[in-house]
Amino acid sequence: MNKRRQMHLFIILGVSCALVPILLDGLELVDVPAWLRSVMVPLGGGLAGSAVGGLKHQKRLTKDRDYQKRQKELHDERNTMIRCKAGVISGNISLTAMILVVMVVHAMGRIPSWLFYLLGILYIVHFFLWEMVYRWLQRKM
Repeated sequence: MNKRRQMHLFIILGVSCALVPILLDGLELVDVPAWLRSVMVPLGGGLAGSAVGGLKHQKRLTKDRDYQKRQKELHDERNTMIRCKAGVISGNISLTAMILVVMVVHAMGRIPSWLFYLLGILYIVHFFLWEMVYRWLQRKM
């Protein structure tokens, strides 16, 4: 879904959120809590207003040549590869930190053994999956 269509959906959702309490007051339903009615109008207004602002901002940026040039540079092949590599490195660091924390917590006796072993198996599966994808990409490229 492109950004423009998403903003239009947010506008429709915001307006409908603002209109629901008005319709509920006309129907006089007692099942709907009062706090829900009081939250819906500001929520809908904020959602619709921010979507309108986003559309205006997007329209202004499409006319800016420098912005278009920056977007092309941002999404070129080199920068995409750099982003992917940074994501892989940070993911591996996060996974290793998670495993270390689980090991420490398991050593203190705070989590059951089956959870410790499950996370260990996930770590091993991650390593083998990484190796298989790496070899597959080497053959493909």
